Amino acid sequence: MSMLKKLVRINNDLKKGTVLVTAIEKKIYPTPNWEVDGYKSLTYGQYGDSIEKVAHWLDTQLSKATATDTVAYLGPNDLRNAILWPAVVKTGRKLMIPDGRVTDEGLKTLLRDTKAKVWISTEDDVKGPLDSLSEGLTNIALPPMDWCLCASWHEHYPYEKTWDEAKWDEILIIHTSGTTGLQKPIYHTNGWHVCSKARELPKIHFPRGTVHDAWLGKSVVLSCPPQWLGGLVHYVNFLVYASTVAVIPPADHAAFSPDVFKKLIRMDTADGIKCPPHSIHQLYAEAETQQLMKDFQFIVYLGAALVKQMIQVSP
Repeated sequence: MSMLKKLVRINNDLKKGTVLVTAIEKKIYPTPNWEVDGYKSLTYGQYGDSIEKVAHWLDTQLSKATATDTVAYLGPNDLRNAILWPAVVKTGRKLMIPDGRVTDEGLKTLLRDTKAKVWISTEDDVKGPLDSLSEGLTNIALPPMDWCLCASWHEHYPYEKTWDEAKWDEILIIHTSGTTGLQKPIYHTNGWHVCSKARELPKIHFPRGTVHDAWLGKSVVLSCPPQWLGGLVHYVNFLVYASTVAVIPPADHAAFSPDVFKKLIRMDTADGIKCPPHSIHQLYAEAETQQLMKDFQFIVYLGAALVKQMIQVSP
């Protein structure tokens, strides 16, 4: 399929908004092999092609969607979360990603309350599908990461909804923490995720004095797993709407050690870090990694409070 044919199928209303999957296409096709400095392993073109491939795979496994069904996915801390989500949306479905800390009872409740029809595991996950929790659901297994990324110029999967048609569509389901009871679903719409495009506001409005000013157009070492909203939006939303590049640790080192952190910094260009407070505590405990932290332009913590002693020693 020619580049021109792909471009004319992109639906974008500059006066209103650009929904997530259209924003990804807009970013990809004009310059498919462009790389942001420091983001060495994956180009926009590779990312977009992998989404196309997985979207077609979903229809092969499930047939064409006739309703906006809920698809649940629980897999490793890798890029398949960021690939599967837009692919699911392209096919007219919505994705529910349970936090890896959810209880069995909480997961059963979420699957029931979201009316989930499909449970996706991964072929290479040693735990395999959770058969006891996915009874009555269609079970499929997403192929390994290499399969997803081996998709050069894959056949385009059209997403033809306009902004007005798609802005209220539910595209992602996360859930409450469950600290005061069973987890409850939180539904995200296309329109909510377009709020990530603050970078496109006129420059006269910046800086706004908010934490978002720090990472616009920057590269960020990220230790938030993709099952967390704080991880997933950095894998996807901030990449396409804010040109923010996530430097991601290996799947089995989401809460990275000082040694993994030092290797990431040696291999990639990073302007700052986003992580839970416990990562900051760990990295400040060692002199070498503390200095690397102080050399960052910004340190953003999320998910919990930072202890007073750490605030006093932070740059």
